[in-house]
Amino acid sequence: IAAFEGYIVTIDYTNRKLLLTKGTLPAGKNVLALNESPILEANIMLNGKSVPANFDCGAPSYISIPTNMKDKCAFKTEPRVVGKAMTVGGEMDILAAQFDGTITIGAVTMKDPQIELVTANFPGVNIGYRFFNKNKVSIDVKNKRMRIEPNT
Repeated sequence: IAAFEGYIVTIDYTNRKLLLTKGTLPAGKNVLALNESPILEANIMLNGKSVPANFDCGAPSYISIPTNMKDKCAFKTEPRVVGKAMTVGGEMDILAAQFDGTITIGAVTMKDPQIELVTANFPGVNIGYRFFNKNKVSIDVKNKRMRIEPNT
């Protein structure tokens, strides 16, 4: 994505578009600051607590939370194993549960969403393809900012 410095890169999966616009994203309440990371990462809010999240349009999930972050969460349903996945680190269990509370990512706030928990020791929450498919993500590479808006 560094090749697009000086542009706002908007990923619009719903309309199957990648838009490049000259300019910058202004700082604001719905614009996330990107973390210093080799991957696309910003902090999101889990029930008012700031946690790191990586944005991974190649991941098949909606929102995955590593089980080592389970203490930052409350659930309306008990997490249950729904599958397995393989990463370079080995096999891991995938659990599903209904989150109890709100998850806020930019301008998007979800109340009690269905999420996945993964037994891998990931450093943060993973935002996957199903999230990208429901929201527009705009990235300002130069200023290290990202705006997320629900698709209309």
